[in-house]
Amino acid sequence: MSSGAVLGFECQWFDEISGQLNKLYLKYYLDDNTIEILTDTRTFLARIYYPDVTVTDLFLGNSITVYNRLITIKGYCNEATTRYMESREIHFLVVIGSEGLSNVGRILQLAKQHKLITGKLKSIGQDMPDVGARSGDILLQVVGYDGAESQKYIPAVESLGKFVTCTAISSDDMIATMSRKSALVTSDGEACTMCLIQPHIMRDQKSGEVIDAILAEGYDISAIMSVHFTNTYAEELFDVYKEIFPKYTEFIENVTSSPCLALKITSNNYGHRLVENFREFCGPLNPELAATLRKGSLRARFGE
Repeated sequence: MSSGAVLGFECQWFDEISGQLNKLYLKYYLDDNTIEILTDTRTFLARIYYPDVTVTDLFLGNSITVYNRLITIKGYCNEATTRYMESREIHFLVVIGSEGLSNVGRILQLAKQHKLITGKLKSIGQDMPDVGARSGDILLQVVGYDGAESQKYIPAVESLGKFVTCTAISSDDMIATMSRKSALVTSDGEACTMCLIQPHIMRDQKSGEVIDAILAEGYDISAIMSVHFTNTYAEELFDVYKEIFPKYTEFIENVTSSPCLALKITSNNYGHRLVENFREFCGPLNPELAATLRKGSLRARFGE
């Protein structure tokens, strides 16, 4: 496909105001990396350069945000786009056994090292024998853009431990697998807190470093899930922080801009003080202040 060609993608957008699920068509122009979005009857977004959307974001099952609208890539619109995308992409399903949770950070860093894109990630609450996963395991979507080189990733991942497997899988099967509803049930009364790894960390593929820093501090990660917030969901979740965050509106815009990673943090070391201790480990909201007062905190090391 020539550099001046246009790729076409079938997408879905849930309109929170009307409560309707809408079908959209996204065009991606390879000559200048601009996008255009259409409905069945009209132009939804005129052709524009939108730097937060690149061709590597447009793999099936992924979600993007365009002007505060969460859009999910559901399919290819034509045979030319299908040939182009399938010739350059290879999808892997990585199954991380519950016994190997400590490898999650290393696997994410390994993906970055091999220039692979990590997609959805989630703990599962029921057995999935067709993909070799059991309740409590973690499923990770990985996309490579050089078939021959990407194949080398499989033994590299599996070398991390006997509880990790990596299998090439079609994009359609990947969507079906990652879309299954399989929440991980948690026990009542368990001391836990949530750590939310924000979009800039995910875009820079530094989530593996954050996870390893958390584990090194003596905390455990008992569940994990990637999530792309809508504005409504984000505002409901963070409403209690409206008077605390100095730039609340900008924070909501950032946290909804692309997928985040939610971690369930537990620990046998901190007992009833788990939440307070983990909050201290995160450090002050201002990264510059965190770098001065708490040099080893997460915000000092990774905050923006």
